[in-house]
Amino acid sequence: MKKPLYVKYLIACLGLAVLSGCASTQGQKEAQEHFTRGNAYYDQHDFENAVNEYTQAVSLNPELADAYAGRGNAHSARIEYDQARSDYIEAARLNGDYDPYARGYAAYLDGDFDTAVTEFTRAIGLKSNTFAAYNDRGLAYEGKRDLDNALADYTSAIELNPASAHPYNNRANVYMKQGEYDKAVGDYTKAVELYPDLAYPYYGRGLAWYQKGDYDQAVADYTRAIGMNPGSAFLYILRGNAYAQKGERELAKADYALAGERSN
Repeated sequence: MKKPLYVKYLIACLGLAVLSGCASTQGQKEAQEHFTRGNAYYDQHDFENAVNEYTQAVSLNPELADAYAGRGNAHSARIEYDQARSDYIEAARLNGDYDPYARGYAAYLDGDFDTAVTEFTRAIGLKSNTFAAYNDRGLAYEGKRDLDNALADYTSAIELNPASAHPYNNRANVYMKQGEYDKAVGDYTKAVELYPDLAYPYYGRGLAWYQKGDYDQAVADYTRAIGMNPGSAFLYILRGNAYAQKGERELAKADYALAGERSN
């Protein structure tokens, strides 16, 4: 006996729904795999590949809020703040009231430090991205020139994740502002040990050596930073200043000339 036409239609529709559901499930599974790989790259400080993996994840599953937040973190580490802000805003939109960390970082990038502190505090209370929330609340406190609370938050972040270079670098920046140059050198050195491919701990430690009057060490660190960021005119100026303090005028003049070329 032949099946009525509407039954055939219903079976066909059910078949398409099952196939669609399978495809959707498979896409979500692949998205999660890319997200996991993105996290692994981020932990290795390979931020370029982290961005690529998170991008694959959100292309397969545009509702995966954590992948937007992860990509925001990676963009931020690459000093790509506009892209980071967009990703944090999207993560917050997808998570609604659940993701104060993403809203906090978006507020921080907008220079709204009071809101950032409030949202990061909520994130800490909810145990949402706690390490990053302490570190980034420190940044917001620093933006408010509240150095004591910034120092406390960076220390909390270090206690939660002593394998991350960023809170050591950030705490060193506060020590610099407080004139605690020996402590700054110690934290910048720890950041360098944890992640030797980051330019800014070398730059920061160079500043600390300079303030301490150790111009040889300052030149050495500025040189390392220049090797990682050869387009920075500012780094050549700093190294030129250190050479000048050492009485090496020709080397200083050469660095100032190189800085001028990179400023044009």
